[in-house]
Amino acid sequence: MSSQVDVSVKDGKIVCDPELAPVTAASKNLVSFRLTTPGYAFPSKGAVVLRQPSPDFPDPAVTVGPDTVTLRDLNQTKGVYAYTVKVVSAGGEELQHDPGIGNDGGGP
Repeated sequence: MSSQVDVSVKDGKIVCDPELAPVTAASKNLVSFRLTTPGYAFPSKGAVVLRQPSPDFPDPAVTVGPDTVTLRDLNQTKGVYAYTVKVVSAGGEELQHDPGIGNDGGGP
């Protein structure tokens, strides 16, 4: 099972649940982001970007569809990794938010 973050828009701001996504050895090295608010979509590129590069995240996030993004996380180093998540409204307005991923360091 992957670690999942539900992304929604409330009062014009992005809300991530959980705000700090826990990644454990059981997470299968994948963080999935699911957009749950109609009228918004993830951009095709740059929907989820780490604030600082890390060997635990060797590949950029992949926008699988307008409401799904995945990010491979090797979870080899314990720590909190800040990232930026972006969504775009049907009218073209871009919103962004800066939550985090919490690795327990239990990866392969």
